[in-house]
Amino acid sequence: MIPLSTGVAEGATAHASGATFDPLYNRISARYNKHLWRKQRQAFEGSGAQMQGLREGAEKGTRAGSGGVARPDILLIGCVKGKLEWASRVAAKDLYVSALWRCRRKYAEQSGIPWFILSAKYGLVNPETRIAWYDLSLGDLPAAQRRAWSHRVVDALVSRYPSVEGKVVEVHAGKDYVDYGLESGLTDAGMVVQRPLLGIPIGRHLGWYRERGASEN
Repeated sequence: MIPLSTGVAEGATAHASGATFDPLYNRISARYNKHLWRKQRQAFEGSGAQMQGLREGAEKGTRAGSGGVARPDILLIGCVKGKLEWASRVAAKDLYVSALWRCRRKYAEQSGIPWFILSAKYGLVNPETRIAWYDLSLGDLPAAQRRAWSHRVVDALVSRYPSVEGKVVEVHAGKDYVDYGLESGLTDAGMVVQRPLLGIPIGRHLGWYRERGASEN
């Protein structure tokens, strides 16, 4: 009688050399190999599907050169202090005259994306809407009035669309225009808010726009 340890050692040697085993051993080995191959195939196919999903998610709604940032559906552009001092009404997009405004406007117009102006006096304004000169900044108003202004802007934007769920809104405006309920209100309405200049010093904003082909000239 061959000791078990010897049989195992001989079996392993025989298996390595391609020798024929007992039929029961062969059946068990075949089942194990088939099971192992099936698990490996499932893992491979699963990883392939996962990678495909990641690729589709990354490609969906992104724009070239955006670093994976979702392409916005709406742009909100903050007004500026420098304005034309005309008595007559002009298109809102023509009222503001600073270098920063010209960069913001060009950026919005070149994007081909619907855009609106955030006006301290008039709220959410279509660029073509004719408005009169004014001298007001949200920074001049108490926090309670900034919050009320933000709620009005959110309501005005939501009312313009049958559904805003999932819409991406890119905001180009200072903290007085965003941090008192505008961003949180848009998010609560189901929108995704992007602030590409958040954290960038105001002195570098012109350079940011110029790098994207939106100079003040």
